[in-house]
Amino acid sequence: MDMLQLLFAFVNAPLFATFLLGMFWKRATGHGAFTGLLSGTVAAALHHGLTLPRGSIPGIKGGWLTLLHAYPSEMAQNFWTAIWAFTVCFVVTVAVSLITRPRAENELVGLVYSLTPRLRETDQAWYARPAVLGWGCSPRHCCSICSSGKEPRMGLDIRIPLGVMFTTLGLLLTGFGFFSDPAIYQRSLGIDVNLWWGLALLLFGTVMLFFGCAGLAAGLTETVGARARGESGPVTESLET
Repeated sequence: MDMLQLLFAFVNAPLFATFLLGMFWKRATGHGAFTGLLSGTVAAALHHGLTLPRGSIPGIKGGWLTLLHAYPSEMAQNFWTAIWAFTVCFVVTVAVSLITRPRAENELVGLVYSLTPRLRETDQAWYARPAVLGWGCSPRHCCSICSSGKEPRMGLDIRIPLGVMFTTLGLLLTGFGFFSDPAIYQRSLGIDVNLWWGLALLLFGTVMLFFGCAGLAAGLTETVGARARGESGPVTESLET
């Protein structure tokens, strides 16, 4: 579990800051997001290399640069690593975005919350509104309901990036659990928690990727079929006349 928290501190913390700014701040730019994400990851690596949990040997658990601070537990070190990664990513993204050229607002419709038209729900029954359905249906079903009108929507199935993220984390955690020293699992009654949690994340990520790619393939098939019908329509009509 400590290894999983460390991976989340390196990956999820700066990525969360990037997503927040990208979704809710129209001034954010691609250069700012990339620089901020890279800076946040580097900040996490530096903090991990300069700190160490008490009683640990410098190396895998930190202190591989030098020791500036010792935390009472490995979990505390992981939390502060995530805080530093998030803060650095947030600040650098804002700073770089302010000095780089933003995209036109019409290009951000459907991507930035403030520029995306809201779905009007006054003519819908309460049980057909997305706010109610969101508690019990899948993300794809919700997206299909919200995009049934003329409002723009993103074409990316959210299950694909989630599948990539969880599959990557699962592979890393499984590899660490497989090659790590069994002696470190004495606190968990001899159970290799990193290996089992890695396999669970890998399974979840694979399932998400499978359904995401299946939905993408179905959408492409539907698009190709619609285009084929549109091209064959005038031919059929001319033959009937």
